[in-house]
Order: sequence, then structure tokens, then C-alpha cells
Amino acid sequence: LHGTEPTGCAVLTWQAKPVSMLCFGKNGKTDVWLFVIDRPALPDAPENTEPLFEPVNTTMTASWTNGGRIYVLAGLADEAALKQCF
Repeated sequence: LHGTEPTGCAVLTWQAKPVSMLCFGKNGKTDVWLFVIDRPALPDAPENTEPLFEPVNTTMTASWTNGGRIYVLAGLADEAALKQCF
């Protein structure tokens, strides 16, 4: 998450599974959110280790798996802006 600083975090529940949420931004403003969930919680999810970029409504997302976890990075930005976080 190049060029960002942590702005907050939380543990959420999604479909009865715990999800960690880390918030990052600049100048105290949150720009992107990183969600982390254990891989077994989503058995049908793709197993890509490189980020897969997909828009979801007005949010751009990047998702990948690593070390038994699924990661989703989301932000109110375009794909090029989100790629700068890597």
C-alpha cells in the first residue's frame, strides 16, 4: 500500500464469518479498504495469487489469495489508481 498510512481497522462479520478490515489513506482520509478472510470461508472463490481487478458499482476492487487467506482491496478509484497501491 505504497504512499498510504493506516487510518483504522475493525473486525466484521460477513455471512457469519469473521473478516478483518484495514483502512488506509493520506492526510487522515481513508482512500482504500483491505478486507482479509480465511480461505475456507469462501470455498468457491478463485485461487489467483496475482490481483484480479474488477469494478463493483462505484468501487474498484482487487482480489487475490495468499497463505490460506483471501484479500480484497477496495477503493473509490479507477483501476490505475488502485494499482498504485501495489
